[in-house]
Amino acid sequence: MQRTNSVPRITGRAAAGLVLGYLLALAGMVALCAGFAAGGHDIPPWAIAVGRWIPALASLLALLVVPLVPRRGRAAEQTDGSRAEGRPTRLADIWRLRPGGWRGLLRAWYAAMAVTAVATIVPAIVAGVVTGTMPKGPLPLASVVPLLVIGSSLLVVSTIGEEVFWRGHAHTVLRALGFWPMALVVAIAWAAWHVPMQWLYWRQGTFTATESIALTVGIAAWAPLLAALVERFGSVWPAAAAHAVPFSAGNLLREGAMDETAPFWVVNALTWVVMLALAAVVIRWRGGGREEVGAREPTPS
Repeated sequence: MQRTNSVPRITGRAAAGLVLGYLLALAGMVALCAGFAAGGHDIPPWAIAVGRWIPALASLLALLVVPLVPRRGRAAEQTDGSRAEGRPTRLADIWRLRPGGWRGLLRAWYAAMAVTAVATIVPAIVAGVVTGTMPKGPLPLASVVPLLVIGSSLLVVSTIGEEVFWRGHAHTVLRALGFWPMALVVAIAWAAWHVPMQWLYWRQGTFTATESIALTVGIAAWAPLLAALVERFGSVWPAAAAHAVPFSAGNLLREGAMDETAPFWVVNALTWVVMLALAAVVIRWRGGGREEVGAREPTPS
């Protein structure tokens, strides 16, 4: 009799390591923002790039203190060294850094660009049709597509620092909950981690309070789509690529590519709905993807 593929349950060790990593990441973000706030300085772009690596460093420290698999248990690893008792033990597997070769990486990258373009352009057009405030000509929307590729290529070095924790470490540990519960937990935690940064943006006048709130909610709505890309392609790279694109329908509205009279919350709400719908589509499409890290092979019983 065959036992179907399963995901290892969440052990106390794995949960403790994940909580430790989150607390370290949150403490790092609070310290970074508090430092600039205390000094009365606006946060510069380089600090944002550095801040995105806080979760990776927190995850690394947490895994050193509380590894997913006890060191004595690693003698049970398979010959490829990737799993012990069905659990990933190598950092590259826990962080889901293996893209499946160049072809797999390119497929994942194209998919990330496609869903990000849809999540950016569709809400802008729908909001324009519904409210009679269409974008200002086709150029602002058409220009999004090449900028998606350029932006993601340049900024992925920064965003991968976040993704290896949220869509790597946390995703790997929490997959036993099922996709949507896992995505919800990560979404809330990820949005909460951004609150100190959004508060600093509001304090220094970069965003209004309304914009900061909308951006924080948008981060939570974005998380399931990034998680779905990871599930489909088995690595964090498509999520890092999508995360690297600094565009959304809300961005188009703020940057003047859309009519200024377009209702702010309508544009943002449509963006969130499209993101969640795309996540549902991608997760249904995952059947042709790579085997997931952490899944067990069928074994006779």
